Amino acid sequence: MADLADLAAAQRDRFLDIVKPIAGKCLALVEGNHETAITKHYERGIYSEIVTAIKQFAGHPDDYKLGVGYNGWLILNFYRSPKGKRLAQSSKISINLHHGFGGGKLAGGKALNLERWLWNHECDIAILGHTHNTMTITGARESVVGKTVQHKKMLGVIGGTFLGSFNQDGPSTYSEVNGYFPLPLTSVEIGLRPHAKDFNDRFWAVTI
Repeated sequence: MADLADLAAAQRDRFLDIVKPIAGKCLALVEGNHETAITKHYERGIYSEIVTAIKQFAGHPDDYKLGVGYNGWLILNFYRSPKGKRLAQSSKISINLHHGFGGGKLAGGKALNLERWLWNHECDIAILGHTHNTMTITGARESVVGKTVQHKKMLGVIGGTFLGSFNQDGPSTYSEVNGYFPLPLTSVEIGLRPHAKDFNDRFWAVTI
């Protein structure tokens, strides 16, 4: 009952309890529609509170760029130097992050949104959420380098959900009320091999 005095704080603290052990591994935090709804209706920046707490858990300074808002970029630079060498060989993988948008019961509209997003962003990987399902799409960009035509792989991901679509003993879930089909609790694992000789071998995704 005490949680009813500040439900947003209770949910925030529950989330932070889960994330705290891996706070130092968080590379970027994306805002979602539930956080923006709280800001809109209650004028409370719950997303900012979450980002600030995770930065403190991880030991980051106040000005550390961890929260990217509803849509942002994560640029990963990898360096590898031969033994005894000071200069490093670098490799970059660019990731566009978006909370996600759209929905529907079938995969078609979601796949089209993801594919269009890839076409409109100069990224290696695009990761979206919101739609409660998992999906991966592999595409490519064609370009000319010197006299050589090259195809550079792009990967689109819808990251999944931890929201179950059925409640055995309790009230009906959001999915049941809105007539969504049952979905498994799955996520997408992205693998990186940043120094692979062929750029197209540097990243991949599997559903787990």
